[in-house]
Amino acid sequence: MINSSMSSVGQAQMAHRQLESQNAQNFKSLASSLQSGHLAGAQKAFQALQATAPKNQNSTVSADSSALGQALQSGDLGAAQTAFANIQQQMKAHKGHHAHSGSEPKPAQDPDGDGDGTSTISISA
Repeated sequence: MINSSMSSVGQAQMAHRQLESQNAQNFKSLASSLQSGHLAGAQKAFQALQATAPKNQNSTVSADSSALGQALQSGDLGAAQTAFANIQQQMKAHKGHHAHSGSEPKPAQDPDGDGDGTSTISISA
């Protein structure tokens, strides 16, 4: 029974890592599309993030993600870029509130810069 439980935990951890990796890729795609002015690509990446990203209780990020979604829906690339920049700024500020001890190694890749090796963004419509 222990092996079965450990296997289930391992599978859950693997699924979680895959989801985090998918979210990180979608976040990078959204950033790239917005930076290059590719509205359709940004809309597609945002929709993918909405489907898989965890819901965040941070009201500022939530408001910015709502503004991003509305801007993308209306085709307002400038407003979408501004909202996305605000989200990135909030994520950086959030990182400062969660300093890691010196004993923890920093992950080699960290899309959102918070030191956990994952990309975390809350999306709400």
